[in-house]
Amino acid sequence: VVAPDFGSVAFVSRANPAYPLQVQPLAGGEPTTLASGLNEFGFLRWSPDSSRLAFVEFPFGGPRQVWLVRRDGQGLRNLGLGAAPAWSPDGSRLAFNGRADEVFVVNADGDEQRQLGVGDDLHWSPDGSELAFVTPDNTPAPNALMVASAEGGAPTTLAQGVGRLLGWTPDGAQLAYLSGGSDASLLLVGRGGGAPTRLAPSWFIDTLRW
Repeated sequence: VVAPDFGSVAFVSRANPAYPLQVQPLAGGEPTTLASGLNEFGFLRWSPDSSRLAFVEFPFGGPRQVWLVRRDGQGLRNLGLGAAPAWSPDGSRLAFNGRADEVFVVNADGDEQRQLGVGDDLHWSPDGSELAFVTPDNTPAPNALMVASAEGGAPTTLAQGVGRLLGWTPDGAQLAYLSGGSDASLLLVGRGGGAPTRLAPSWFIDTLRW
């Protein structure tokens, strides 16, 4: 995975039996080992400023774990059981899913972990102040579109019957999602809630670009 500044590439080396996670300058030179001996790695996610890398470890026979490390290989931290790390647009925070679909947020250095709710399909608002997610099937209010402040507090429900969250509009005023059920549609709902706007049937919609 190439860093956002195009200066380095992160990869798992298959030339070493330990399958280390390494970073190498694209201009050439020796690679830096970020982690090794932790089993398989995946979901490599660079911070927007290319200073840190979040990734997921897949232990043999065990649950996934989220890790965070600086580009120079220092500061390796285990953030706990989970998956799907997602950086805020400004790189100041990292969100990820816990083992039971909890939504966690930490600061860029891994400190101040807090739970925002329960859900998956994490999407940061354009200004990085809020996180949108969809509650899973096994919750009291399943398939609900929720928005929570990155600082914490109770999340707000914006829509029900959500099949898939597509993301925020560029101005952060609305969210696009696909409804579930037999009348599947592409819809927009305002950040303040209210009745969603139906844009089109969603049978053949896979991605959305603004």
